[in-house]
Amino acid sequence: MELFSHTLAGRIAARKDALAAWFESTRERVRPPFTASVDLRDSGWKIVPVDTNVFPGGFNNLCSGDLDLASGQFKAAVSRMLGEGVSTIGIVAESHTSNLPYFANLLSLQKILQSAGFKVEVLSFAEELARERTEVPVSGEKLELHRAHRSNSHLGSADVTPDLLVLNNDLSAGVPEQLAQLDQPLVPAANLGWWRRRKSTHFAAYNQLATEVADVLGIDPWQLTTAFETASGVDFATGEGLDAAAQGVDRICAASAAEHESRGISDKPYAVVKSDAGTYGMAVMVADSGEELLQLNRKERNRMSVSKGGRPVSEVIIQEGIPTVDEREGKASEPVFYLVGGEVIGGFFRLNAKKGPRENLNSRGMEFKQICYHSHMEGNPEGDAWRLSHERVISYALVSQIAALAVGVERAEYESEPAELVAAPA
Repeated sequence: MELFSHTLAGRIAARKDALAAWFESTRERVRPPFTASVDLRDSGWKIVPVDTNVFPGGFNNLCSGDLDLASGQFKAAVSRMLGEGVSTIGIVAESHTSNLPYFANLLSLQKILQSAGFKVEVLSFAEELARERTEVPVSGEKLELHRAHRSNSHLGSADVTPDLLVLNNDLSAGVPEQLAQLDQPLVPAANLGWWRRRKSTHFAAYNQLATEVADVLGIDPWQLTTAFETASGVDFATGEGLDAAAQGVDRICAASAAEHESRGISDKPYAVVKSDAGTYGMAVMVADSGEELLQLNRKERNRMSVSKGGRPVSEVIIQEGIPTVDEREGKASEPVFYLVGGEVIGGFFRLNAKKGPRENLNSRGMEFKQICYHSHMEGNPEGDAWRLSHERVISYALVSQIAALAVGVERAEYESEPAELVAAPA
């Protein structure tokens, strides 16, 4: 069987004008988020997103050669939104005080924005910050955290009130009161935090857009879309609602089995059960049948009961399982692409020696290998990039762009809703 990425890349090249027209038309009614990252799965017979985040935490994993591209896209995105009047930016960070990889992410994001010509400060609500400015060591460099202050309807440091606030905080616990009703522009929108977003809403929007793209390209939409169901009222600790979720697992597996049989695919179908509102790879499990969900032991139920920040899981999404065909250094891997204003700026592979091709790789033991996106686009792959075919890069970029547009569809749905405010720092 020919890899779908090769077929897809060929259709992208053959119908590039029609595809460009579709993107232009769609972006007139749908605005992609300011930032996004897309976790992808390529099974060889289909390529789909399995998670789309609006507040990426891995800018430090991008290829150094992609940083100029990233700076240019940030500058263009700010200009499209606000014209040329922005000179200072405040990055609103998570309140971590000991997460070194996240600090490396913040430092990289700050450098990218500085290279775009902006003065940039990193703002934090962390209660542990004893001074107005705190230096954090990051791989031989220093990240300067500024205590965030709210003055009337503006947020900034003790010294600077930024023209633009860039949110790098997924707001799983809700929107801090300090971010409510600001007169400054805040991007991405707070209503795209995980306190409000649902994966199921995202994938419904994605499937609709991907079906349109499949029609433009003349391919089977099944190869670009992902089947899913949801279950609510779930309590893993007590077992309440698990019967309905288990039935969903069985339906997803049965539907996948029928599709596999009709296409001559021998791989055994499975489902992935996740919190419908979560990140960090938490509250995720693989199931071959609904019975597996019902037979979870206490430890497994406890693990599935909470997502980031101890938030209880009561709604789950049951997704069609997509095994990854990608492998690096003998380890199962999956591509992650980063976007600014809906345009790809780079990416990397997430590898995990402790997990197999069907499992959640965003877990303990993961590591990262860069994809030098710019060099692929220039036809001169460098570094580790030579190990990824140009066809895959083109295909992964397209699916990532569709996923980013799907976030724009979500945003239109959420914009009229009031924020869920929390008094404590997020």
